[in-house]
Amino acid sequence: MANKRHVEYSTEELEAKKMLLTPAATKRANINAAKSLRDFLRQKRQAVNFEDFTPEQLNEVLGHFYMGVRTEKNELYRGKSLQALRYGLNRYLSYPPYNKPFNIMTGSQFHSSNELFKVAMQELKAEGKADVKHTPAINQEDLKTLYASKFMSPNTPTGLSNKVQFDVRFYFFRRGLENFEKMTKDTFEVKIDQTTGKQYVIKRFDELTKNHRAGDEELVTGVMPETGDSSCPVYSYNKYLSLLNPKCERLWQFPVNTFHGDDETWYDNRPMGVHTMKKFMAKLSELCQLSQIYTNHSVRATGATLLADKNFSPIDIISVTGHKTVNSLQPYQKTSTAKKLEMAAAMSSQLTENRQLALLPSHTSRGERAGTSTGCRIERGRLVASATVTSQQTIRQDVELSNDEVAALFDPEYEPAMPPTRPNPPMFHHCDLSHATINIQFH
Repeated sequence: MANKRHVEYSTEELEAKKMLLTPAATKRANINAAKSLRDFLRQKRQAVNFEDFTPEQLNEVLGHFYMGVRTEKNELYRGKSLQALRYGLNRYLSYPPYNKPFNIMTGSQFHSSNELFKVAMQELKAEGKADVKHTPAINQEDLKTLYASKFMSPNTPTGLSNKVQFDVRFYFFRRGLENFEKMTKDTFEVKIDQTTGKQYVIKRFDELTKNHRAGDEELVTGVMPETGDSSCPVYSYNKYLSLLNPKCERLWQFPVNTFHGDDETWYDNRPMGVHTMKKFMAKLSELCQLSQIYTNHSVRATGATLLADKNFSPIDIISVTGHKTVNSLQPYQKTSTAKKLEMAAAMSSQLTENRQLALLPSHTSRGERAGTSTGCRIERGRLVASATVTSQQTIRQDVELSNDEVAALFDPEYEPAMPPTRPNPPMFHHCDLSHATINIQFH
């Protein structure tokens, strides 16, 4: 019998392979969303096999679910979390093995449930739970504290491990725990820039991530550069590799309990697990006494925020962060508190200028005028006045003053030679004067 050239797969095997395209985190989100709906139905003493419901039945159930679902602590979900439940349910039903042909978010059969979803979101907004909480970037002061800390020192096993892991997360924009436990000594490689002669670290292999899936041709990766200073990430990485335990191929290994500087190995034949790396940034925040507790994702957010602040183009940024679209960068392009303070100062300075312009007096009656005149005369129809005002004058409204009235403002004994014939426009407005020298000329 001739050998078969082609491989045959059963339907079940093909479905299983299709499932491999879905990231593990997405699978968990889908399953959790389905569990929430199942628990909701169980509490209402209804059938829990919603996968078998018709679109009409599912539409009825979903409307009640969106309005009534609560967390395990019996609290309202935040708006983003309720949206995630809806997305998760839609994926759960449309992915293998169910492969439903409808979409619970856009299908016409689900109009009423989607209207109730909008109502639920409005109510969450009224409760202050519709806002989106983005992962905070690490501020500049905390970054300085981190790199100056003994817990990031390249001269100890723990410090070196922390520094290299932070550098990898920072320069390669790693998302949380994504593929960290799978990294080996061969995940990255050190190359030399032919132009500068300096070393840099780059990802050796392509990998599947949340945003980078099969079919994406470009290798999405940042690079870790040689900086030439005491905190050089390439120097730290090379040193770390040279001191890893040769019996373990994993990149992240537990530090030894005791060591000497000239030991050949600083790390045990024991790889770090997911639980340890999950708490990496939170634990480091506490050890270094940072201003707040950061997450692993904060390191990624910090790198993206710094690039946005330096005005790199969105296209360039997503080439290293791995975001699918430039719209995904919006959380990293927020206006900083320092920038907002700068804007507020500019607004305040304008108000100060306006207040200074208002320090010109007007007048209401001669009973409120007082001053010591040093000269006042009319020359060929032109009033020339110069006075040093030494007493308080307050004018409460705009008035029109004739030449003679202006003269009387500075000299109470001034007598006009003829009746006033032409008014002048308002001169001074809402001003308290204790001492001023004023020179006025009218033509």
